[in-house]
Amino acid sequence: MYSDEDKITADGRRLCPMLKPGFSPEFLLGVMYVGHVLCVRTSVARAAGGFDPAFDGVQDYEFFLRVTERTRRIGHVPKILYHWRQSPGSSSLHGNVKGDMDQKQAAAVQAHLLRRNDARQAHPLGGHRVGIRTATPPATEIVPCAPGDDPVAALHRAARTSTAEILVLLQVDPPAGNNDWWHELAGLAARPDSGCVAPVLLSRKAGCWSRAGPWGRATLCR
Repeated sequence: MYSDEDKITADGRRLCPMLKPGFSPEFLLGVMYVGHVLCVRTSVARAAGGFDPAFDGVQDYEFFLRVTERTRRIGHVPKILYHWRQSPGSSSLHGNVKGDMDQKQAAAVQAHLLRRNDARQAHPLGGHRVGIRTATPPATEIVPCAPGDDPVAALHRAARTSTAEILVLLQVDPPAGNNDWWHELAGLAARPDSGCVAPVLLSRKAGCWSRAGPWGRATLCR
């Protein structure tokens, strides 16, 4: 079980509430969002092997990855039950105060992927985030869909004739330059437990951020 959390300053002010989602094995590969407070059954903790000193600084993250290999009976308590005190010697105030945590996090995820016979590669993104790359991106095909058109009908038409593994539904022209976002989503859509993957899209208009609609402007279907 894990709970929501926030931070608390030396003078007792609470800030930075972290309201977490339900347990997601895929999301966990990218960031240690489980954090505090975390309660693990003693027998499961022992079976997982406890903390590994080679991962000091990110030992809770590496440990929890091994816990997920033992059980998926993991629940979220949607209440702030932990106040993480900010202090000069804590990563709650300075992210890499305990050394290069980004590299260690990526190494922990890579070891976890290897134990699961997952051929994907983990790499540090900075800011305590880990990126997951697919060794061979799946074959994809762009399915254009004008605003107002039925996206489901467009996908059905494409699926009848396409030989690609992934159909990429786009309601706007793809941005020029780096297409890492596209490959990342296609890799997720190609996972054996995925059927449809969509990003959270933000557009800045009149100084405000707004989300795209429920289908978004880029949806990948397997």
